[in-house]
Amino acid sequence: MALAQTEKPEPFKKVVGKMGGAERKTEVAFFFGAPSPENIKKLREMSEGKRLDVILVGIEKDQNFLKMIRNDITVEEYLQEKNRDFVKMIGEYITVKEYLQNSLFKLYNPESDKTMFEFLKELYRNGTKVEQLDSEWQPIGEWIRGMKANDALVDRMAEGDFEKAVDVAVEDAKTSADQLKIADLARAKEIAEKIKTGEWSGNILVIGGSIHTLMKNTLKYQFREREDVTIKALYAREEDAEKVFGRGVSEVYDPMRVLTRVYMHGKEPVDKKELKERERLLGARFVILVEVSKTSKNSDVFEATKDVNQLSYEECKKIFDKIHSEKMNEERASEYLKTVLERKAKLYSV
Repeated sequence: MALAQTEKPEPFKKVVGKMGGAERKTEVAFFFGAPSPENIKKLREMSEGKRLDVILVGIEKDQNFLKMIRNDITVEEYLQEKNRDFVKMIGEYITVKEYLQNSLFKLYNPESDKTMFEFLKELYRNGTKVEQLDSEWQPIGEWIRGMKANDALVDRMAEGDFEKAVDVAVEDAKTSADQLKIADLARAKEIAEKIKTGEWSGNILVIGGSIHTLMKNTLKYQFREREDVTIKALYAREEDAEKVFGRGVSEVYDPMRVLTRVYMHGKEPVDKKELKERERLLGARFVILVEVSKTSKNSDVFEATKDVNQLSYEECKKIFDKIHSEKMNEERASEYLKTVLERKAKLYSV
Protein backbone atom coordinates (compact mmCIF):
# COMPACT_ATOMS: atom_id res chain seq x y z
CA MET A 1 0.00 0.00 0.00
CA ALA A 2 1.50 3.31 -1.07
CA LEU A 3 1.52 5.87 1.68
CA ALA A 4 1.97 9.61 1.36
CA GLN A 5 3.90 10.67 4.47
CA THR A 6 4.28 14.14 5.89
CA GLU A 7 7.93 15.01 5.19
CA LYS A 8 8.65 16.76 8.44
CA PRO A 9 6.95 17.25 11.78
CA GLU A 10 5.24 20.47 12.68
CA PRO A 11 4.80 22.89 14.40
CA PHE A 12 7.57 25.17 15.68
CA LYS A 13 10.65 26.79 14.23
CA LYS A 14 13.73 24.63 13.95
CA VAL A 15 16.14 24.93 16.86
CA VAL A 16 19.47 25.93 15.34
CA GLY A 17 22.06 28.64 15.78
CA LYS A 18 23.54 29.62 19.11
CA MET A 19 23.83 27.05 21.83
CA GLY A 20 22.42 29.44 24.41
CA GLY A 21 23.25 28.10 27.88
CA ALA A 22 23.87 24.55 26.68
CA GLU A 23 27.66 24.32 27.04
CA ARG A 24 27.84 20.52 27.23
CA LYS A 25 26.60 17.79 24.99
CA THR A 26 23.04 16.73 25.62
CA GLU A 27 21.54 13.29 25.04
CA VAL A 28 17.77 12.90 25.18
CA ALA A 29 16.65 9.28 25.62
CA PHE A 30 12.95 8.48 25.26
CA PHE A 31 11.85 5.44 27.24
CA PHE A 32 8.64 4.19 25.67
CA GLY A 33 6.67 1.99 28.02
CA ALA A 34 4.13 2.02 30.84
CA PRO A 35 5.49 2.77 34.36
CA SER A 36 5.12 -0.85 35.49
CA PRO A 37 7.32 -2.33 38.24
CA GLU A 38 9.16 -4.34 35.56
CA ASN A 39 9.89 -1.23 33.49
CA ILE A 40 10.99 0.77 36.51
CA LYS A 41 13.44 -2.05 37.25
CA LYS A 42 14.83 -1.63 33.73
CA LEU A 43 15.12 2.12 34.21
CA ARG A 44 16.89 1.65 37.53
CA GLU A 45 19.38 -0.72 35.93
CA MET A 46 19.95 1.74 33.08
CA SER A 47 20.64 4.61 35.48
CA GLU A 48 23.15 2.72 37.64
CA GLY A 49 26.67 4.07 37.25
CA LYS A 50 25.47 6.81 34.91
CA ARG A 51 24.74 10.41 35.78
CA LEU A 52 21.13 11.25 34.99
CA ASP A 53 20.71 15.02 34.94
CA VAL A 54 17.02 15.39 34.12
CA ILE A 55 14.05 13.04 34.05
CA LEU A 56 10.80 14.17 32.44
CA VAL A 57 7.41 12.61 33.15
CA GLY A 58 4.03 13.36 31.58
CA ILE A 59 2.15 14.22 34.75
CA GLU A 60 0.03 17.34 35.24
CA LYS A 61 2.02 20.14 36.83
CA ASP A 62 0.95 20.76 40.40
CA GLN A 63 2.52 21.66 43.73
CA ASN A 64 1.55 18.38 45.35
CA PHE A 65 3.78 16.50 42.92
CA LEU A 66 6.75 18.61 43.97
CA LYS A 67 5.89 18.09 47.63
CA MET A 68 5.77 14.35 47.08
CA ILE A 69 9.12 14.31 45.25
CA ARG A 70 10.70 16.36 48.09
CA ASN A 71 9.16 13.90 50.59
CA ASP A 72 7.00 16.61 52.20
CA ILE A 73 4.03 14.31 51.63
CA THR A 74 3.90 10.54 51.03
CA VAL A 75 3.14 8.88 47.71
CA GLU A 76 -0.13 7.60 49.17
CA GLU A 77 -1.16 11.12 50.24
CA TYR A 78 -0.30 12.45 46.79
CA LEU A 79 -2.38 9.80 44.99
CA GLN A 80 -5.34 10.29 47.32
CA GLU A 81 -5.32 14.06 46.77
CA LYS A 82 -4.94 13.63 43.03
CA ASN A 83 -7.89 11.28 42.90
CA ARG A 84 -10.07 13.72 44.90
CA ASP A 85 -9.12 16.60 42.63
CA PHE A 86 -9.94 14.58 39.53
CA VAL A 87 -13.34 13.53 40.81
CA LYS A 88 -14.09 17.17 41.60
CA MET A 89 -12.92 18.28 38.15
CA ILE A 90 -15.06 15.84 36.18
CA GLY A 91 -18.13 16.40 38.35
CA GLU A 92 -19.58 18.66 35.67
CA TYR A 93 -19.52 15.83 33.14
CA ILE A 94 -20.20 12.62 35.06
CA THR A 95 -21.28 11.81 38.59
CA VAL A 96 -18.90 10.49 41.23
CA LYS A 97 -20.93 7.26 41.23
CA GLU A 98 -20.35 6.82 37.49
CA TYR A 99 -16.65 7.53 37.99
CA LEU A 100 -16.28 4.93 40.73
CA GLN A 101 -18.25 2.30 38.81
CA ASN A 102 -16.43 2.70 35.50
CA SER A 103 -12.90 1.32 35.38
CA LEU A 104 -12.21 3.34 32.22
CA PHE A 105 -11.99 6.46 34.37
CA LYS A 106 -9.40 5.11 36.79
CA LEU A 107 -6.34 7.31 36.49
CA TYR A 108 -3.94 5.26 38.52
CA ASN A 109 -2.65 1.77 38.93
CA PRO A 110 -1.63 1.95 42.63
CA GLU A 111 1.19 -0.59 42.43
CA SER A 112 2.73 0.82 39.24
CA ASP A 113 2.36 4.45 40.26
CA LYS A 114 3.81 3.91 43.71
CA THR A 115 6.83 2.13 42.19
CA MET A 116 7.25 4.94 39.68
CA PHE A 117 7.04 7.74 42.23
CA GLU A 118 9.41 6.03 44.65
CA PHE A 119 11.89 5.74 41.79
CA LEU A 120 11.53 9.45 41.01
CA LYS A 121 12.08 10.33 44.66
CA GLU A 122 15.22 8.20 44.69
CA LEU A 123 16.55 10.00 41.62
CA TYR A 124 15.73 13.38 43.18
CA ARG A 125 17.70 12.48 46.32
CA ASN A 126 20.67 11.60 44.10
CA GLY A 127 20.65 15.00 42.39
CA THR A 128 18.52 14.38 39.32
CA LYS A 129 16.20 17.19 38.31
CA VAL A 130 12.67 15.75 38.19
CA GLU A 131 10.42 17.71 35.84
CA GLN A 132 6.81 17.45 34.69
CA LEU A 133 5.90 17.91 31.06
CA ASP A 134 2.78 19.95 30.57
CA SER A 135 -0.07 17.52 29.99
CA GLU A 136 -2.95 19.91 30.66
CA TRP A 137 -3.35 20.35 26.91
CA GLN A 138 -6.66 18.58 26.56
CA PRO A 139 -9.98 20.16 27.53
CA ILE A 140 -11.59 17.90 30.10
CA GLY A 141 -14.84 17.82 28.14
CA GLU A 142 -13.07 16.42 25.08
CA TRP A 143 -11.27 13.84 27.18
CA ILE A 144 -14.52 12.71 28.75
CA ARG A 145 -16.14 12.59 25.30
CA GLY A 146 -13.33 10.35 24.09
CA MET A 147 -13.69 8.05 27.06
CA LYS A 148 -17.43 7.87 26.54
CA ALA A 149 -16.71 6.73 22.99
CA ASN A 150 -15.12 3.63 24.50
CA ASP A 151 -18.36 3.01 26.37
CA ALA A 152 -20.19 3.38 23.07
CA LEU A 153 -17.95 0.69 21.57
CA VAL A 154 -18.81 -1.69 24.39
CA ASP A 155 -22.52 -0.91 23.94
CA ARG A 156 -22.47 -1.56 20.18
CA MET A 157 -20.61 -4.81 20.72
CA ALA A 158 -23.09 -5.90 23.39
CA GLU A 159 -25.90 -5.24 20.90
CA GLY A 160 -24.16 -7.43 18.34
CA ASP A 161 -23.92 -4.55 15.85
CA PHE A 162 -20.62 -5.13 14.07
CA GLU A 163 -20.77 -2.25 11.59
CA LYS A 164 -21.59 0.34 14.24
CA ALA A 165 -18.89 -1.05 16.55
CA VAL A 166 -16.36 -0.53 13.76
CA ASP A 167 -17.72 3.01 13.21
CA VAL A 168 -17.10 3.85 16.87
CA ALA A 169 -13.59 2.35 16.82
CA VAL A 170 -12.59 4.41 13.77
CA GLU A 171 -14.00 7.68 15.11
CA ASP A 172 -12.35 7.10 18.48
CA ALA A 173 -8.98 6.61 16.77
CA LYS A 174 -9.40 9.92 14.92
CA THR A 175 -10.28 11.79 18.12
CA SER A 176 -7.41 10.20 20.04
CA ALA A 177 -4.95 11.01 17.26
CA ASP A 178 -5.91 14.70 17.22
CA GLN A 179 -5.49 15.00 20.97
CA LEU A 180 -2.27 12.99 21.16
CA LYS A 181 -0.73 15.00 18.34
CA ILE A 182 -1.46 18.28 20.13
CA ALA A 183 0.10 16.87 23.29
CA ASP A 184 3.23 15.48 21.64
CA LEU A 185 3.95 18.63 19.65
CA ALA A 186 3.48 20.86 22.71
CA ARG A 187 5.77 18.70 24.83
CA ALA A 188 8.43 18.51 22.12
CA LYS A 189 8.34 22.31 21.89
CA GLU A 190 8.82 22.67 25.65
CA ILE A 191 11.76 20.25 25.69
CA ALA A 192 13.43 21.96 22.71
CA GLU A 193 13.11 25.42 24.22
CA LYS A 194 14.59 24.39 27.56
CA ILE A 195 17.49 22.57 25.93
CA LYS A 196 18.18 25.61 23.77
CA THR A 197 18.37 27.91 26.79
CA GLY A 198 20.47 25.42 28.74
CA GLU A 199 17.90 24.93 31.49
CA TRP A 200 17.89 21.20 30.66
CA SER A 201 21.19 19.64 29.55
CA GLY A 202 23.35 16.55 29.91
CA ASN A 203 21.64 13.17 30.11
CA ILE A 204 17.87 13.64 29.83
CA LEU A 205 15.41 10.79 30.16
CA VAL A 206 11.82 11.18 28.94
CA ILE A 207 9.30 8.57 30.07
CA GLY A 208 6.23 8.11 27.91
CA GLY A 209 3.85 5.55 26.45
CA SER A 210 4.76 3.87 23.18
CA ILE A 211 2.11 5.87 21.30
CA HIS A 212 4.09 9.09 21.84
CA THR A 213 6.82 8.55 19.26
CA LEU A 214 5.74 11.72 17.43
CA MET A 215 7.24 13.70 20.34
CA LYS A 216 10.60 12.02 19.78
CA ASN A 217 10.45 12.34 15.98
CA THR A 218 9.56 16.04 16.19
CA LEU A 219 12.38 16.77 18.62
CA LYS A 220 14.88 14.84 16.49
CA TYR A 221 13.91 16.90 13.46
CA GLN A 222 14.26 20.15 15.36
CA PHE A 223 17.83 19.33 16.42
CA ARG A 224 18.94 17.76 13.14
CA GLU A 225 21.57 20.51 12.65
CA ARG A 226 22.90 20.47 16.22
CA GLU A 227 25.88 18.17 16.77
CA ASP A 228 25.78 18.79 20.52
CA VAL A 229 22.28 17.28 20.92
CA THR A 230 21.38 13.66 20.20
CA ILE A 231 17.96 12.02 20.40
CA LYS A 232 17.44 8.27 20.83
CA ALA A 233 14.67 5.87 21.80
CA LEU A 234 14.42 2.81 24.04
CA TYR A 235 11.45 0.45 23.98
CA ALA A 236 10.49 -1.30 27.19
CA ARG A 237 8.48 -4.01 25.45
CA GLU A 238 10.90 -4.81 22.64
CA GLU A 239 12.06 -8.16 24.04
CA ASP A 240 8.49 -9.28 24.74
CA ALA A 241 7.40 -8.27 21.25
CA GLU A 242 10.30 -10.11 19.62
CA LYS A 243 9.39 -13.34 21.44
CA VAL A 244 5.93 -13.28 19.91
CA PHE A 245 6.46 -11.70 16.51
CA GLY A 246 10.09 -12.44 15.75
CA ARG A 247 10.46 -9.00 14.25
CA GLY A 248 10.37 -5.28 14.96
CA VAL A 249 8.89 -3.61 18.00
CA SER A 250 6.35 -1.74 15.86
CA GLU A 251 4.48 -5.03 15.52
CA VAL A 252 3.39 -4.73 19.13
CA TYR A 253 0.81 -2.09 18.28
CA ASP A 254 -2.76 -3.32 18.28
CA PRO A 255 -5.01 -2.30 15.34
CA MET A 256 -6.37 0.76 17.17
CA ARG A 257 -2.84 2.00 17.88
CA VAL A 258 -1.86 1.44 14.26
CA LEU A 259 -4.84 3.48 13.07
CA THR A 260 -4.19 6.21 15.64
CA ARG A 261 -0.56 6.44 14.52
CA VAL A 262 -1.65 6.66 10.87
CA TYR A 263 -3.64 9.79 11.74
CA MET A 264 -0.98 11.23 14.09
CA HIS A 265 1.93 10.91 11.67
CA GLY A 266 0.09 12.12 8.60
CA LYS A 267 0.37 8.79 6.81
CA GLU A 268 -2.59 8.23 4.57
CA PRO A 269 -3.07 6.24 1.36
CA VAL A 270 -3.17 8.49 -1.67
CA ASP A 271 -6.41 6.82 -2.71
CA LYS A 272 -9.29 7.87 -0.42
CA LYS A 273 -11.04 4.58 -1.08
CA GLU A 274 -7.93 2.76 0.05
CA LEU A 275 -7.86 4.84 3.25
CA LYS A 276 -11.50 4.02 3.94
CA GLU A 277 -10.83 0.31 3.49
CA ARG A 278 -7.77 0.54 5.73
CA GLU A 279 -9.76 2.33 8.43
CA ARG A 280 -12.54 -0.24 8.35
CA LEU A 281 -10.10 -3.17 8.43
CA LEU A 282 -8.17 -1.84 11.43
CA GLY A 283 -11.40 -0.93 13.22
CA ALA A 284 -12.78 -4.43 12.59
CA ARG A 285 -9.60 -6.09 13.84
CA PHE A 286 -9.74 -3.98 16.99
CA VAL A 287 -13.32 -5.03 17.67
CA ILE A 288 -12.26 -8.70 17.45
CA LEU A 289 -9.24 -8.00 19.66
CA VAL A 290 -11.59 -6.64 22.34
CA GLU A 291 -13.80 -9.72 21.98
CA VAL A 292 -10.96 -12.23 22.46
CA SER A 293 -8.74 -10.45 25.00
CA LYS A 294 -8.77 -12.57 28.16
CA THR A 295 -6.21 -10.65 30.24
CA SER A 296 -4.18 -7.45 30.07
CA LYS A 297 -0.83 -9.27 30.33
CA ASN A 298 1.65 -8.17 27.65
CA SER A 299 2.26 -11.69 26.33
CA ASP A 300 -1.47 -12.39 25.97
CA VAL A 301 -2.17 -9.06 24.27
CA PHE A 302 0.73 -9.60 21.85
CA GLU A 303 -0.53 -13.07 20.95
CA ALA A 304 -4.07 -11.81 20.40
CA THR A 305 -2.76 -8.89 18.32
CA LYS A 306 -0.73 -11.27 16.18
CA ASP A 307 -3.87 -13.34 15.58
CA VAL A 308 -6.30 -10.54 14.70
CA ASN A 309 -3.78 -8.91 12.36
CA GLN A 310 -4.16 -11.93 10.07
CA LEU A 311 -7.88 -11.33 9.53
CA SER A 312 -9.67 -9.72 6.61
CA TYR A 313 -12.69 -7.48 7.16
CA GLU A 314 -15.07 -10.22 6.07
CA GLU A 315 -13.43 -12.71 8.41
CA CYS A 316 -13.75 -10.26 11.31
CA LYS A 317 -17.47 -9.90 10.64
CA LYS A 318 -18.06 -13.66 10.44
CA ILE A 319 -16.13 -14.24 13.68
CA PHE A 320 -18.01 -11.41 15.42
CA ASP A 321 -21.39 -12.82 14.36
CA LYS A 322 -20.41 -16.32 15.49
CA ILE A 323 -19.21 -15.05 18.88
CA HIS A 324 -22.48 -13.22 19.50
CA SER A 325 -24.82 -15.85 18.11
CA GLU A 326 -23.33 -18.40 20.48
CA LYS A 327 -22.80 -15.90 23.34
CA MET A 328 -19.11 -16.79 23.73
CA ASN A 329 -17.06 -15.38 26.58
CA GLU A 330 -13.50 -14.11 25.94
CA GLU A 331 -11.91 -17.52 26.46
CA ARG A 332 -14.23 -19.33 24.05
CA ALA A 333 -13.94 -16.47 21.56
CA SER A 334 -10.15 -16.70 21.70
CA GLU A 335 -10.26 -20.46 21.12
CA TYR A 336 -12.63 -20.00 18.19
CA LEU A 337 -10.32 -17.42 16.62
CA LYS A 338 -7.40 -19.86 16.92
CA THR A 339 -9.52 -22.54 15.21
CA VAL A 340 -10.39 -20.18 12.33
CA LEU A 341 -6.73 -19.31 11.80
CA GLU A 342 -5.66 -22.96 11.91
CA ARG A 343 -8.23 -23.83 9.24
CA LYS A 344 -7.09 -20.88 7.19
CA ALA A 345 -3.43 -21.95 7.45
CA LYS A 346 -4.25 -25.49 6.30
CA LEU A 347 -6.31 -24.18 3.41
CA TYR A 348 -3.44 -22.07 2.06
CA SER A 349 -0.61 -24.46 2.94
CA VAL A 350 1.28 -26.05 0.10
